[in-house]
Amino acid sequence: MNKLLTAIKPFLKRYDLIIIFSLMALIYCIIEYYVFFPVVLSLSVFKSGNILEIVIYVIQFAFKYLFKVEYLIYGLIGIIASGLLFGVVFSAVFYSLNNFFSKKAHPKDGIFKVEFLKSQYLTGVKQHFGKMTFISTFTILYTILFTAFMVVVTIPAVAVLRGQMEGKIDFLPLAIMLTVITAIVLFFGFMFYRTYILFWYPAAFNFKRKIFAIGKKAADTFFWEIVCFLAIFDIVFWLFQSMLIFLNSLLIGGQGIGILRFLILILLNWIVKSVLFTTLIVFVFSKFQQFKKRIVAKTT
Repeated sequence: MNKLLTAIKPFLKRYDLIIIFSLMALIYCIIEYYVFFPVVLSLSVFKSGNILEIVIYVIQFAFKYLFKVEYLIYGLIGIIASGLLFGVVFSAVFYSLNNFFSKKAHPKDGIFKVEFLKSQYLTGVKQHFGKMTFISTFTILYTILFTAFMVVVTIPAVAVLRGQMEGKIDFLPLAIMLTVITAIVLFFGFMFYRTYILFWYPAAFNFKRKIFAIGKKAADTFFWEIVCFLAIFDIVFWLFQSMLIFLNSLLIGGQGIGILRFLILILLNWIVKSVLFTTLIVFVFSKFQQFKKRIVAKTT
């Protein structure tokens, strides 16, 4: 935690990156406000708060559209388009961020000078657009496939739990054992997956070959520290997200409610998500630089 605070303090002087990360968080919050929250509010299964019913609904929804060719084509187009968009943004922003942590960027006349911005962002796009597009496209694809696989993993536990609750199965120890095993598999599965994917990005800006393997090595080096950080991040994120969903269900109609709803679901959400996402990105890139310094120290 002390090393994270040490990394964040000098980062706070990079107003350009803070503004960019804040804008990215704002776009995310707007999408939540106009897409995610209305969908959650319109579905009674999410209002029930029953996790088992929600999992069953997600499984049924996924299999309903999974094998329809037109939806697969739309999905593929969406993945490629998103990969291209993220390729532009990440190649510019992460290049500048990586230069900051590797102490390659030293603005002499201010961070908002045209020369400095060109040297950071345009150079990043020129050098890393293709690489970031490739990584981002496959990250989206792998995430969809991995999430689908993990949803399938939950089916035995969900089936047994549902049978136990409906009285069709009277074997509580089996239900408990399957639930615990499934929870452990889900926890470590998502931890390993996110850790390796996250460290794939900084590796791409510091090495030219075997970047995924190097990112994996960096993640393995600090694995338990990363797990602790991500666990805290997840708890804070989902508690806040649950609070937003709850408030979204309450703040409907009435005079002045629309303004209050906007302030909470957009402005408050924007502030919190900006802090969370920025902290996550800074943590990943600063940790990778620690790993890189270890490699350099061993080879010299």
